[in-house]
Amino acid sequence: MGAYMSKKEVTEAKPTAAVTNMPTSCVAEGCKAKSTRLNFCVEHFEWFKEGLVTKTGQRPKDFDKKYINFLKKKAA
Repeated sequence: MGAYMSKKEVTEAKPTAAVTNMPTSCVAEGCKAKSTRLNFCVEHFEWFKEGLVTKTGQRPKDFDKKYINFLKKKAA
């Protein structure tokens, strides 16, 4: 037996991994914008980097404190 597959086996081979569709809209709560980076729109990706939004799009418990600091940093 050789290590090579016959032409029939190659054409009948089925993919082993399932293909999943990537989300096309931002995963942040209430956002309907198109996602650009890590499933976030441009604005919410910046929020994700600052810790205002979790990877799943949820706000953390201390969102208000972080948001105030974010606005102060952005204004400066």
